[in-house]
Amino acid sequence: MSVELPNSLLIVSISEGALDIYAPKFGLDGLGSHGEKIVLKLTVASGERRLTMFGSYTIGSRHAQISSDELVEFGKEVEVASVQRYTLRDLVEEVNALLVGSGGKQLFLWTREGVSLAIERSRLVVVKEFYTYAGRVYGLLESAGKGFKVTVGSDGVELFDLQRRKLVGIVATRKGIVLKREFQHREERQGQH
Repeated sequence: MSVELPNSLLIVSISEGALDIYAPKFGLDGLGSHGEKIVLKLTVASGERRLTMFGSYTIGSRHAQISSDELVEFGKEVEVASVQRYTLRDLVEEVNALLVGSGGKQLFLWTREGVSLAIERSRLVVVKEFYTYAGRVYGLLESAGKGFKVTVGSDGVELFDLQRRKLVGIVATRKGIVLKREFQHREERQGQH
């Protein structure tokens, strides 16, 4: 669900790396039910530069404040090119598209039961948390007793274990799933030489 923005309303001031989005001006209350906390995906532009960022908004509030260190580089004002509600389905589709687009494979599938791991349909993914921080969106997920985070920002998608170690993949075995950590993967490649 997105909001159509008239050209006269597109300019927003930046203050210390944060945007203050006035909800009535951008029609944010039309994106959900009163009191519902939602995730917003915004695309902002300044000249030729564009930035996609994420933030939270409670329907019925007057403002959504969204911050990102990257905004500091954009000057004092940006044009808000788009504002849309961002859901778990959007996260799954975007993660899959980014991974496939960079030569990888899909991570998730939608099934009648919900989200599952693409490597094994029977492995359902439980969403523990879905939140934003510093302009990025995060999903704290669990499957087969293993917790991991997936995050999307303007620089793409990243996977982490619960100790914040970067993951390079998830592998299914007869006993469950294995989270492949970046440092383990590097050691395997070095051992092959």
